[in-house]
Amino acid sequence: MTAAALSPAGKSDRAYVRLRRDIEAVLITGRAKVEAAWVGTYHETGRLIHEHVLQAKARADYGAKLLERLSADTGVSKRSLHECIQFYRLFPIVRPVAQIGWNNCRLLCQVG
Repeated sequence: MTAAALSPAGKSDRAYVRLRRDIEAVLITGRAKVEAAWVGTYHETGRLIHEHVLQAKARADYGAKLLERLSADTGVSKRSLHECIQFYRLFPIVRPVAQIGWNNCRLLCQVG
């Protein structure tokens, strides 16, 4: 089916171009907000776990058991929880302007 066949009778292609441009803008904005929310969520998760473990640092094995229990109770993998903690430790402050995607943050943590 051609683009002309999709256009309602009497409507110009300009209306379609405008619609497509508006939809693309909404999608890009929405995806950026979702990605920022993921980064913020994982950073805050790492902060909460890190601070909790610091309070119980007298018990060396507590952190490992805590991650196993949290993983089982929340359905989040132990590896993901560990990555959240590592992300928070390496980047204790996340500025909204400097935020990058969660996948890139995971890669930076592997290097750090």
